[in-house]
Amino acid sequence: MAYDVTKSNTERLAIVNDRTVETSSSSIGLIGKNYTNHGEIIAENLVHMLENFNSFNPANATTEPLPPKNPIIGQLWYENFPKEDPVENLNVYTGSADKWQRMNPSLTNIENKSSAYTISESDHGSYIRIDSTTLKTVTLPNTASIPVGTSVIIVRVGTGDVVISAEDGAVAEPQNQIKTIANRFGRVTAIKVMQSNGVATWEIDATADKLSSETWNITASPATVNEGVPVTWTITSNALPGTYFWSLEQIGGISGADFTDPAMSGTFILANGTSTVTKTLRSDSLTEGSETIILNIAKTQNGVSVASSSVLVNDTSRAPDGGTPEPTPTSDPSINLQDSFTGTGTVTVNWSILNGPANGTYYYEFTDAAGIYAEGNGNLNSFGGATIATGLGRPEMPSTGFNLRVTLSLANVVTNELSDRISYIVQIDDGSVNDSTSAILLANYFWINRSSLVRYGTSGDTYPGDNYSVNNPNARFVGSFRNTWTYANSVLPGSTYFTVVSLATGAIGDGGGITATSVDGGILISDSGLTTLVGDGINPTNSGNGYGISYNVKVYQGSIDKITSNSIVSNHIGRNQGAWTYSYILPQKWDFVSASVNFGENYTATLNPGDVHFTLIERGGDSASPIVQPNNISNNMTVDNWWYNGGGVQCSVNTSSSTVALTYPLTVTSYPDGDPGNIIETSTSPFAGWTPRIAGILRKLD
Repeated sequence: MAYDVTKSNTERLAIVNDRTVETSSSSIGLIGKNYTNHGEIIAENLVHMLENFNSFNPANATTEPLPPKNPIIGQLWYENFPKEDPVENLNVYTGSADKWQRMNPSLTNIENKSSAYTISESDHGSYIRIDSTTLKTVTLPNTASIPVGTSVIIVRVGTGDVVISAEDGAVAEPQNQIKTIANRFGRVTAIKVMQSNGVATWEIDATADKLSSETWNITASPATVNEGVPVTWTITSNALPGTYFWSLEQIGGISGADFTDPAMSGTFILANGTSTVTKTLRSDSLTEGSETIILNIAKTQNGVSVASSSVLVNDTSRAPDGGTPEPTPTSDPSINLQDSFTGTGTVTVNWSILNGPANGTYYYEFTDAAGIYAEGNGNLNSFGGATIATGLGRPEMPSTGFNLRVTLSLANVVTNELSDRISYIVQIDDGSVNDSTSAILLANYFWINRSSLVRYGTSGDTYPGDNYSVNNPNARFVGSFRNTWTYANSVLPGSTYFTVVSLATGAIGDGGGITATSVDGGILISDSGLTTLVGDGINPTNSGNGYGISYNVKVYQGSIDKITSNSIVSNHIGRNQGAWTYSYILPQKWDFVSASVNFGENYTATLNPGDVHFTLIERGGDSASPIVQPNNISNNMTVDNWWYNGGGVQCSVNTSSSTVALTYPLTVTSYPDGDPGNIIETSTSPFAGWTPRIAGILRKLD
């Protein structure tokens, strides 16, 4: 009767028939019933298991190990290979893609090297001694054949430095660091910690010896050069010796035609920490004006620049006098932006012909780094000059502006290189705002783009309008609520800073109000702190009946077009009541320069050009009653909310260049005095009976 042999996990290993020996399912012979001479097979099985199948390939005993045949998961194999000077390892069979996994490092494996060396699979657990009088490199390879967990110790025993470097495609942490064993008998441990998507990651013991930041420097000589003269860039770095890459930026019309050698990119060899790149400017006999050439260097082709250097080129080989007439500008090119916030507008260049035909067809061309921007032709005359213009708004225009080359010629400048052409570089501003931008321009920016920068009401990404009234609070029966608004402002001009004004009204609780605000897209640099008033009455304080108002101003470093979301968390009374929050984002730095807390009923204010005024009130009542529109200013955003108790906010923006006296119309009430023929009229403040209330002027900070 056949034996049914199973493994420890109850899986069948083999069926062993009577009077046979089964050898195909494992590394030992499984003896069937009634098999004669079975004692020798049993003895050999025991010996093989006792020595953990220690063996080598007799046909190739020096280069190829011989693992057991037909192994099963969990089986051990003692690898004693090669026969002469063997490396001794104990392995376990896992059945995975790598089959046999090494269980222990080499018992003794000291390797002596005198030249550059690349770590291999058999080096696990090795103590690798680099003995050389000159610098040598130990490379950590990018190969999946080396198992994760492979560990080596690298030691310098000679007088030459030892540099540890990752092979192309591999990663050696910490990155962007020079890993040098700078002292004799200094040692570093390197461990392979990951193999993913074809990338091997190694980690280096950063405290073992010396790690230093990789540095690159470029010096141009001369820094200002005339046409026809060579310029040499000297490159210094502590990076590894090898081949690296240089390229010249093609800006302002700079091209290969400006050099005796037209190549705009190439390679250089870094040896002993230094190298040079030399280019000679061509005397092109063109009147172009001064130009700038910029050399960039990178560690890989088309890689990120690690250093750059610029050289100013003097236009010393101008078009010759006489012969073909040369157009000459009456003045430097000028720019007239129609809309300083969108960056679109008209570039105007004025010219006059000092010699040559008084009338004739002249060609013009506008080019930027991406190529021809616009081209055409027109008639010019010598009386009063002429104007050539083209509209801006090219899609690839970067947010920081760009250089535009304006070229004028008597022949088609697109197809001809002629000595009679003249060029000037014009710097185009994209309309981004910065510290020097006037308050008037910033106020206009804010008002024009209010639908993108102002949020109130429920969460979302829309602006509900300049006059908004709603009786539904953010939340009821909860103690706090987060309003989150989203933005898609990538089309707006950028800024260096932005300010967020956060407000809350309603049942905010005693001393509650806004407890947290957050903006995704900037770094907080200043916080005005929280101002909160609660309680009805002539002089509300920070405690009372729980109805009140709250505000906070924060300034962030960042560009306003990068904001993606903004949120306000407000505390309020957890009953059938609620609160409302409001958010206003302005470009650059702003703060309240004056704030009237519990202001009088006949409140007035004087707004300078560019000022933004906020009125924040808790008015009571359970019906709509918005803040009245002020006199003398039309740019107003008014929000009115109520739910058992009302509140509201009004934002007024002075976009004019004049000072505005902000006043409010009185409320007129008519009633008879007892005589049906007589009517008595009384005038009262629109804020009568509303408390608490705050009014303040937000002004751009210098």
